[in-house]
Amino acid sequence: MRILRNVVMALSMVVSSVLTGGAAAQDTSDLGEPAITIKTNAYANLGEANVFTILIGVTEQSEYYDIDMGFGPEEFEATYATIDSEGLWHGSSIEARVSEKGEIKIYGDASKIDVIKAIGCYITDIDLSKCENLDILVLEHNELKGLDLTPNTKLSAIYLSDNPGSEETPIIIGTPKPNLQILELDIIGWLDPNFRPDYPNLKMLDLYYTRRLKSIDLSGCPLLVNLVLELTDVETLDLTPVPYLWHLNISESRIREVDFTKVPKLSELFCSHTSGTVNTDVKIESLDLTGLPELTYLSAASNNLKSLDISKNPKLRTLYIRRNDLTALDISANPNLASIDINLNRFTYSTLPADRTTFSEYFYGQKPYQVDRSYGVETAIDFTCMLRPESNTYVRVMSEPVGGTAEEVDLDAYTWENGMLTFNKTFADSVYVEFVNSELSDYTLTSSRFMVKTADEFGKPSKIVSMMVPRNTEVNFKAGISGASVDNPSKIMVDFGNGELKEFDVTSDEATTTISGTSTAYNMYIYMPENAVLSALSLDGQRLLSLDLKAATELRHLSARGCQLSTVNLAYNRCLASIDLSGNSLSTLDLAGISGSYEKTFLKKIVAANNRISNFHIVNTSGCRYLDLSNNKLEEYNLKNYDNMLHLDLSGNKIQTVNMAYLSNAEYINLSNNHISEIENMIEIPGLAELNLSGNMLTLATLPVIENAATKYVYAPQSKIVIASKAPSVALDEQNLVINGNTTEYKWVKTDGTVLVDGSDYTLKDGFTRFLTIDGDAVHCEITNGAFPAFTGENVLATTDVIPMGAPTTMIASFTVSEVGDAPVVGFRTKELSNVYIDWTSEGVDFQAYPTRSDVFVANTDVHAVVGKKAVAYTYDSPSDITVFSISGIGMSDFDGSPMTDLTMLGLYNTGLNPENMIFPEKKGIRELSITEAEISDINLAEFPSLEYLVLSNNAIENIDLSKAPALKTASLANNSISSVKLGNPQMWGLDLTRNGLSTIDVSGTPALKQLLLSGNMFAEIDLSPVASTLSALTLVGNQFTFATLPRKVDFPAMMDAYYYGNQAPVETQVINGKVDLAAQARVGDTETVYTWYYGEISVDADTGEIIGEMLSPEGDEPEYSIDNGVTTFHVNYTEPVICVMTNAEFPNLILYTNYLDISQTSGIDTIVAGTQDSIVNVYNLQGMLVRENVDRDTAVDGLAPGVYVVGGRKVVVR
Repeated sequence: MRILRNVVMALSMVVSSVLTGGAAAQDTSDLGEPAITIKTNAYANLGEANVFTILIGVTEQSEYYDIDMGFGPEEFEATYATIDSEGLWHGSSIEARVSEKGEIKIYGDASKIDVIKAIGCYITDIDLSKCENLDILVLEHNELKGLDLTPNTKLSAIYLSDNPGSEETPIIIGTPKPNLQILELDIIGWLDPNFRPDYPNLKMLDLYYTRRLKSIDLSGCPLLVNLVLELTDVETLDLTPVPYLWHLNISESRIREVDFTKVPKLSELFCSHTSGTVNTDVKIESLDLTGLPELTYLSAASNNLKSLDISKNPKLRTLYIRRNDLTALDISANPNLASIDINLNRFTYSTLPADRTTFSEYFYGQKPYQVDRSYGVETAIDFTCMLRPESNTYVRVMSEPVGGTAEEVDLDAYTWENGMLTFNKTFADSVYVEFVNSELSDYTLTSSRFMVKTADEFGKPSKIVSMMVPRNTEVNFKAGISGASVDNPSKIMVDFGNGELKEFDVTSDEATTTISGTSTAYNMYIYMPENAVLSALSLDGQRLLSLDLKAATELRHLSARGCQLSTVNLAYNRCLASIDLSGNSLSTLDLAGISGSYEKTFLKKIVAANNRISNFHIVNTSGCRYLDLSNNKLEEYNLKNYDNMLHLDLSGNKIQTVNMAYLSNAEYINLSNNHISEIENMIEIPGLAELNLSGNMLTLATLPVIENAATKYVYAPQSKIVIASKAPSVALDEQNLVINGNTTEYKWVKTDGTVLVDGSDYTLKDGFTRFLTIDGDAVHCEITNGAFPAFTGENVLATTDVIPMGAPTTMIASFTVSEVGDAPVVGFRTKELSNVYIDWTSEGVDFQAYPTRSDVFVANTDVHAVVGKKAVAYTYDSPSDITVFSISGIGMSDFDGSPMTDLTMLGLYNTGLNPENMIFPEKKGIRELSITEAEISDINLAEFPSLEYLVLSNNAIENIDLSKAPALKTASLANNSISSVKLGNPQMWGLDLTRNGLSTIDVSGTPALKQLLLSGNMFAEIDLSPVASTLSALTLVGNQFTFATLPRKVDFPAMMDAYYYGNQAPVETQVINGKVDLAAQARVGDTETVYTWYYGEISVDADTGEIIGEMLSPEGDEPEYSIDNGVTTFHVNYTEPVICVMTNAEFPNLILYTNYLDISQTSGIDTIVAGTQDSIVNVYNLQGMLVRENVDRDTAVDGLAPGVYVVGGRKVVVR
């Protein structure tokens, strides 16, 4: 909500009664019909932990109601809801928790209920038909499938924003409602198609982002003062019936013109078009404001205004008209104007309004002043429009290589006189002119880019496109040129390989003109005349050996379908709006610009289907609206920040998981025929017309449920659910769901079609099947649920085949459980697709199955460990089939893995094992060994000749010889007590010795070392020269280094931004004869250290990292101290201790401190404390306008319209 936001906030200031349910169900038959019935998805979304608040106000001082949330009725006292002078509500509310049924029934006198507020309660249906005296209704941010308020004739305020409704049961307000004054219907999916606000006392009508609203008739609300139609599809607006209108917002709507003479009291007008997704084809061409004498605020940004008359708006204070095409503006009749934003128009210094001392804000940066694309040397270019009377305009010329950084051109290359610019030399790159005026110096104006050519070059065509084609073949393509038309054709020239330019007439800016010829050589070229722009190029079906578009920097549309291209470079084509590269042989498609200024900010449509793309890169994801990368080889795709996507097709790839959180505007999504097993953050997408998830690895447990009946939802078939090939039982409990009242059904079928009989061939409980008939025949399970009716026949959801077996008897490991952590995990990998079974009690009754795979490690969190019991792991195959055995979060008093002979990885995490009670598997084949939080103090790595990866963190090791495992590549030994380590590992690239007791280390035995982690040790110096050429990541935080002993990044040529060295121990020193000698820290290389002395207590600002304290001064006639080459001499005595803070630019992330020094023979050390945030702040909007000044941070945005603000330097979103 916007206008009456304080009312909604007030509704939360209530006295709460906790009704969380849980009591035994009671009979409600004597309570009669419920006054209110509510259905909610709170339980479905939050489970048993669902808790939400509902406020009920009554017309009496006190009234009792019975409320049944699925656990039986409980009594609730509702009180009179009042509002105080500050706009805060006082009343009573229910802290509700519903049962799985998701229903609330409220019994009592419905006629006495006058206020209901339930925000964000997942409400899908609510029956208020009996509440005949309802006065205020607040149901924002729910999931209402429908609502009819026709019976509630006494309502005065309705807040229903952010509810979907449905086509069959739209949101209906109904009539009559003579008392209705506030009607807020923001973000309504389906509003009554016959909606007409026939409410004689209505003051505020808010329909923000209610997209299906196409028209509005205001004849029934003559007292309306506030109207919001922002982001709707309303096309016309007649304001004749609402003469008292004060606030009007038609931004991002389809309204192009309005007669404002009918609303002379209008004070605030919003009609901007800044959205990148909604009604982008609509721009306002003109505004007639002459009939609005009361206008104080105008927002008309991002339109096509070429002129604007504000001479009849003397009260205007805020003018926000950026991104138009205005060239002049007369503000002489607007004495109250305080905030003006005319950024990105087409003013020059001669036409910009003069600044005023009364302006609180004035933004006037402009679009580049358009000039010709090229000029001849010695030609005077007229820039007299940049001159301003009684001021000086200065220029400088900038040269900018394609993809490079702009540099200033030497002054002797041009002359500037009386507004005329003349060049006396040419440049290899384009140039542009920067202007600054002495009167308006806050913003620099610029020209567009242009070339300076010799007299011989000027006027000649330029080579724009180069391509290689087979020789002596017919070449056909289509082109478009900016501004070309049938009446005004433009020329294009083509060299088909013989060096001759053949001219063609192009009659459109789209690629519609066909150009044909025969290639006489491999190389052919497209040339453009001076000042002409190639806007579109279609090469569909043309065999191309290569394509060079570097010079076509203003190309807007490219189509090269079926050209057999294996590579394409589009880094220089920043103006592209659409690309179609389907049917080529591309393996990589990189759409990033050659530099930041060359990113494709206009690119909306990308089609590259039917290639071999495994790597796709784009920077400007938020601008993309149409993306088709179907039938490629993508294994992953990050959909973050694709907020404006409408059409997405990633079908026919190898993607495993997708996150839908950013696709709220999508209309078409096709993810079929991938390897998707998980859909993350499946949000509600109101406008989604089609969603295709078929041909993936989704199940009933992972398929999203789509409630929107207007969405065509394709989900069948799916890949078979993989289960073990042999098993005594099968757990399909994840599929055992109740979805919208539909339960899952299971049917076991043999390969010949014979259906197994429940009770005789198997038992089934909650999705868990235990086989009774063991006859050697393979069976599979067919799984159905009424919520997904397409899973039937050939498209049924089924498992792979399994052969029912008896209990497994081949043991692979055993261990006694001493403790079970919060999140235990077991995981395995096998040579063949199989199961590992664990009997958690060793009683031979219950065998927990854990599926395994041969290609990847499979982790499982379904752990049934029992403290004090021996757990035994089994397989149906040989123990040698096990290649990875991993257990985490289960304490063990013993472990025996000896049956496993071909293990390559053993992981025992957080087990607390004593190595004396541990029997290893066969050690010779183990390549990865991880044992953490055990009691290992010594280990002979020579017994592990194949070891490549070692993790022994959080043990009790004091000394270790890693050279006994020469094949080691990484070793993590953090959090031990190691004081000595021996290295001799020629392949080692990663070593972690964080938080040990090391003060020395010899790395000469690790010539391939790339990553070295030594934080939290006792190093005061270190020699890393043996690995200086390979080391790329180094952490030395929390040691005893100083500027004099820290390794310098410059000494490590391979080092990336992964060198961490902060938080070193204080530099211990002392005062001798009034001097402190810190000369050893005086410089690092040629960079001098900065010494700063502080008196008394210091602290650190938590936000900026700056030191706060009383600095001593070495300046003036009576300095407090002086420094000579790092030696400080004090000239006065102090009663408080002093401390030196040292910084050096060579180590920008390190501040060195001395110990506290007391030069008056007393000592003490004070604690450094963090600063606090300012409590009084200013508030700005994203346009930089000051919205509020000197307000309390906690309430800074209260009552502001939804949007993004900057509060005390931090971004805050108001919804």
